[in-house]
Amino acid sequence: MIVSMKKVTLLAMAQEEHSALEALRSLGVMHLVSGGKISAASRDSAATLDAAQRICQMLAAYKCEELAPVSGGPASRGKELLDRAGELLAKKPELETAIS
Repeated sequence: MIVSMKKVTLLAMAQEEHSALEALRSLGVMHLVSGGKISAASRDSAATLDAAQRICQMLAAYKCEELAPVSGGPASRGKELLDRAGELLAKKPELETAIS
């Protein structure tokens, strides 16, 4: 049975691009074309993912209680929370200096 090919867009961090492409090539199940135009939505998604990863790395240094996941809110709320967490973490050194 012959199945028509589908086009997919793969987003990867710049430092992981080579290993991601090599892993896909080794599978031999798709034809890879790197480069091309990146849509604004893809760029926004990549920037949000990058911000989330940075925030998670920063927050991993703090011990905290396990919280129940929040559900029912709009998806855009996640980006707002990431932005706010980034702002607060950026202010941390300044606030620590102020209270010392």
